[in-house]
Amino acid sequence: MKPYLTHIVGPTQSAFIPGRRIADNILMAHELVAGYQRDTGQPRCAFKIDLRKAYDTVDWDYMSTMLHGFGFHPVLCKWISEMLNTSSFSIALNGETFGFFKGARGLRQGDPISPYLFTLVMEGFSMILKQCIAEAMSFSFHQGCEKMNITHLCFADDLFVFTGGNLASVDVLKRALEIFKVKSGLEPNLAKSEIFFCNVTPDVKAAILHSLPLQPGTFPIRYLGVPLSPTCLQVSDFSPLIDKVRGRIHNWKSKFLSFGGRKQLIQSVLHSMQLYWMMVFLIPSSVTHELEKMFRDFLWAQGDDARGKCKVAWEKVCTPISCGGLGFKRLALWNRALLTKHIWEILSHRNSLWINFLWRYCIMNGSFWSIRSQPHWSWCFRKLLLLRPTVRKFFMYRVGDGNTINAWEDTWLAIGPLSSFITYRRFHAVGFRLDSVVRDVISTCAGVWPQEWTSTNPEAFLTPLPNIMPDQSDTLMWVDGNTHGCEFTIKAAWRSLSGGNALVPWVKYVWFKSHIPKHSFCLWTACLGRLPTQDHLSIWKENPPDLICSLCECCLDSHDHLFFTCPYSKDVWRKVKREVGLHGFPESWTLIMDLLNEGRGPVKLIQRLALAATVYFLWIERNTRLFKKTKRVGMQIFKDTRSVIIERMAYRNNSLPVLLVLDDVDDDKQLEFLAATHKWFGAGSRIIITTRNKHLLQIQMPRTSLMFYLSNMLVCMLFGKIVLQKGTGNCQIVFFKGHDEEQVTRVLDSIDRKLALLSRNLL
Repeated sequence: MKPYLTHIVGPTQSAFIPGRRIADNILMAHELVAGYQRDTGQPRCAFKIDLRKAYDTVDWDYMSTMLHGFGFHPVLCKWISEMLNTSSFSIALNGETFGFFKGARGLRQGDPISPYLFTLVMEGFSMILKQCIAEAMSFSFHQGCEKMNITHLCFADDLFVFTGGNLASVDVLKRALEIFKVKSGLEPNLAKSEIFFCNVTPDVKAAILHSLPLQPGTFPIRYLGVPLSPTCLQVSDFSPLIDKVRGRIHNWKSKFLSFGGRKQLIQSVLHSMQLYWMMVFLIPSSVTHELEKMFRDFLWAQGDDARGKCKVAWEKVCTPISCGGLGFKRLALWNRALLTKHIWEILSHRNSLWINFLWRYCIMNGSFWSIRSQPHWSWCFRKLLLLRPTVRKFFMYRVGDGNTINAWEDTWLAIGPLSSFITYRRFHAVGFRLDSVVRDVISTCAGVWPQEWTSTNPEAFLTPLPNIMPDQSDTLMWVDGNTHGCEFTIKAAWRSLSGGNALVPWVKYVWFKSHIPKHSFCLWTACLGRLPTQDHLSIWKENPPDLICSLCECCLDSHDHLFFTCPYSKDVWRKVKREVGLHGFPESWTLIMDLLNEGRGPVKLIQRLALAATVYFLWIERNTRLFKKTKRVGMQIFKDTRSVIIERMAYRNNSLPVLLVLDDVDDDKQLEFLAATHKWFGAGSRIIITTRNKHLLQIQMPRTSLMFYLSNMLVCMLFGKIVLQKGTGNCQIVFFKGHDEEQVTRVLDSIDRKLALLSRNLL
């Protein structure tokens, strides 16, 4: 069914249809509501219609009629009807399930086929509305919609309808909604639906509201999870995003997380929280600064709940890992990289309602690179045009038949567009116009650049004219200093926009496969020389304490002394290097890297683990002696290092998938921590979470299944076997009660080590 939806569902729907995106609906809605704040232009109305219990009220006979009407095979139609007609339900009360009763209508939410069936149901509304418009001669289209026959936008059960601002047009919509209600069972919730007017007289407004009693609305409103407004969003409009990030950070209680755990949470959770907004809007710099400030404070345990000092500048933290940073993205640049994809799709003429609208009403016969921003366009598109000077140099065409490349504005030569080095007067003097294509230029010039051009700038025309290839289409490419041209990806755009940074040689010894996050984070900080030892405290504080090394108690504390010249550290290094096969004694970070280059295969991995673990445990021992006044001998540091390496190597050699069952979980902090920090070693590993908290069931995590509380452990394991391996082979199951606070604390403190102790083959 899914592959055929593109062909049978109209362009006004974008949910669950391959090749269509939710951003298309959001941006298209902004184009249509542009100008509502000025109350000028043609009288028009917009209706945001809420469907009452949409999935639960679909009529099964109507569903069957739609399937047959679209031409699906009778056998498939029969299967779907049987699936719907045989459904039954039970009621969960206080953790117990009671009875079964037969269903009479509705689609089951969570069923993989339900979204596609509901898409067909809503396509029925499109057909009904289209028929009502054809039968009513008095219907008037919304401003800017008639040429493309746009009447509504639909994403699942989010329905936005656009009509002219007169009673006759609204009556047509009302009739379509009534017919749709009778046939499908879907009824508008008038109390939650809204109507927006633009340049409609008061008496007409009153008549419309009497005919279709919806709530008069005001912009901005929330549409598909983000604000919809005819005017540029203010900083206050982004407060839901900022509050959501702040609330998530507050719930984590960072004092219980290692630096490695915070790093993982920022990369996997916090960076993804604003991704949806950034794919649609150009975020104000004050908003990105506020978000990055929260990220920075969370990473270094600053803020109301904790105290800390930024050990590494945020600019350095946000450089790529290969260049010595943590790979965090600067949000302003990341925002521009995401929006550049829209520019690529506009230039590529991707088949979407929004892009077709832009070419029809905004760009028309001009060039995207040269059109002037108009006040009646949506603010989203006008903001997108602001990116042109930044990204234009990365877009270039490979000439095929030459029929789609604008010869004047588009880049089809390595030196840039013609408009950058000759005047339009000289371009026009040869007989070309603004809308001339490359094929016209190459055919007219017959392989030789015009004398009028070469005489003014001979160096620019040393490149010969390309040849026309009639059997090939023109190809848009993304180019930068590192590539000769490739298909656009957001990753490529991010790399190009962020620029180059110097590579550091020690990255592969810090961030390697099977690394331990908190150990690697400590080693990374040490390699940068940013651990808060005495030599740095003297820079950060006006009157720093005269700290003596707490390990040897005879020399001043510093990076070089702590890790290389301290007798205590030397003794630990001597034991570690003998255990892992390192030759020579490390006296600097450079020498350590040279020593690690000698290993091969598993030996190299063991040596890298040993380096990170030794640095970590030496630093922990230094702080423990300094602040807790407790001491351990060097042999204990060596044993801890050796134990960690053994556990990690045992996991690395484990090919079985792991199923972690969290039974009866109460708090989402546990879930988020596990999703961000746990390293799955077997392919196909999963988490299964059972909970009595309905709110937790809404959380989405990778490779995780959430279900209501099961009191029977065997049921959990049986379900896990189906989810994990679909009934084949063996798996390791780790099971513990989520409300056991002591056990949860131990697991969250070091989940990898805990799994090594708890894993057992139960199936």
